[in-house]
Amino acid sequence: MRFPAYLRIADLASKRVFYLDPKLYLSGSRDSSFRAFYFEPKIDTNKVHDDAVHLIVGFEHEPREKNGSWRFTRWDLVDLAQFKVNLKAEFQGSNHDMYRPQAIVASSAK
Repeated sequence: MRFPAYLRIADLASKRVFYLDPKLYLSGSRDSSFRAFYFEPKIDTNKVHDDAVHLIVGFEHEPREKNGSWRFTRWDLVDLAQFKVNLKAEFQGSNHDMYRPQAIVASSAK
């Protein structure tokens, strides 16, 4: 299975590596508090393989009409070197994981 990757740019002369992550956001939502950046360091799905400069290129767009063209109104190039993130530690599992017969201590099922 193949997963999307950041655009990896390598400067062969200096051997520096840059990752470029494109993001779209709706006009007027640039300052929203909704999560816009997410990284989960899993071996199988890891998109980052180098010690590198990480850049976000954000494209602001107007609402798109059905079957209409995109109209971009702004772009920003963001360096994540000083980006402050929140760590969300969580336990997760599917219904299949949770409702194992050996884990059920009572049930209304017959």
